[in-house]
Amino acid sequence: MAKGGEFDELCLVEFEWNAGEVIDFEGDLRRADDIVAGYSVTVTPTVVFVGADGEQLGDQLIGYQGSDLYFELLRKRLRQATEWLNPNGS
Repeated sequence: MAKGGEFDELCLVEFEWNAGEVIDFEGDLRRADDIVAGYSVTVTPTVVFVGADGEQLGDQLIGYQGSDLYFELLRKRLRQATEWLNPNGS
């Protein structure tokens, strides 16, 4: 999907619980597990779309159900996040 250009307008970041300390959306150094807990993530994989301010945009994609279903659900969450950012379609 990334090679096909579907995510060209996004910044994709893989985030790991045990990453130690990371820089948060305000530029502060925080524990990675605190940030993960802030989004109520309890299992991997979990995909969370967030805005530039760290606000969650739409529903999380939790778990993996096989590639066909997973990528369709991922596209759905991406559309949902885009609609959240642009509610009037602008």
